[in-house]
Amino acid sequence: MRRFFQLSRDSGRALFMGFNALVLLAVIGLGAALADYTQSLDDEIAQKQQVLGRLEAILAREGDVRAASERIKTQLTEGDFLKGANEGVIGAELQIRLKNVAERNGARVLTMQGLTLPADDVLRYIGAKIALVGTHQQLQRAIYEIESDKPYLFITNASLKPTAGTNGDSTEPTLEAHLNVTGTLPKDVGQP
Repeated sequence: MRRFFQLSRDSGRALFMGFNALVLLAVIGLGAALADYTQSLDDEIAQKQQVLGRLEAILAREGDVRAASERIKTQLTEGDFLKGANEGVIGAELQIRLKNVAERNGARVLTMQGLTLPADDVLRYIGAKIALVGTHQQLQRAIYEIESDKPYLFITNASLKPTAGTNGDSTEPTLEAHLNVTGTLPKDVGQP
């Protein structure tokens, strides 16, 4: 039986070389797998560093976000929106404001009435229909003042037509303007 396990010298060397070659291939394969694993970890770390950098940039803007939030709160309580105790008071103040604007610019108010407008999720709308008579220049100045002053008002519908009468001493023809004017207020402000 001893002879069966005994190899020739050349066979032993070949077996030794083959075994060493297999061990070498296994070590090279293990090294390659380890290098690939290390590279994948490096890539994952690089991706997480990019995400961290973006999150840190967002966090660095926290002061800007807080300042913008404060500006919005200030706008809700200051002159950008209509104010009043309730919608009736706000509508009356809007009509008084429109009458004063018209008179300041030389136009005459023919009629005025409140408008009922639907609210949305954020804002409520208060409106008025107004009919004015005046020259082209008077109406243009009145419309400009309505849309440029605070609280902001918007003319949502307008129509002009010439009138039959003259405007006193002026040779300029008079026009009749019918305007729908809308103002806004936050949904939760000005309610009883």
